[in-house]
Amino acid sequence: MGTSRANLYFKIQTAYIIILGVIWSAFAYSKGVIVPVDTLERWSPLADILLKHKFNIFAALNDATEIRSISIPYIAWISVIALCKLLFGSYWGVGVIVLNLLAGIFIAILILKVTWNSTKKPICVIFAGLAFALCYDVLQWIPVVLSEI
Repeated sequence: MGTSRANLYFKIQTAYIIILGVIWSAFAYSKGVIVPVDTLERWSPLADILLKHKFNIFAALNDATEIRSISIPYIAWISVIALCKLLFGSYWGVGVIVLNLLAGIFIAILILKVTWNSTKKPICVIFAGLAFALCYDVLQWIPVVLSEI
């Protein structure tokens, strides 16, 4: 009985992740990459400085005084932008959107797992998955190149 229920959960999770990935990808594609002004004017130039110094944060700190007043999580965000610029070139925004999609899918897996472990009911897992998939904030966040929701 336990094995068949676990198998059922695995089937639900697999189907959900595939459907969610396709729908969210299509939604992000239909919206296009949305790059807010703060990302373009503040974070992107700092990422360019970090790239110029080959990810040497200490050299970048000496070159750009505005980095000195930024907290560590934002330095991580600047590093993500710089890495996407390194890997994707002028399409670096697409790299961030891919990261958003992967983060959203990872969160969905966690929600399904917690729901399954606490209830062991397939209908609860399906409802939790649908509720998360249709969450307005998550749908708005996926196509936007932002450091936070």
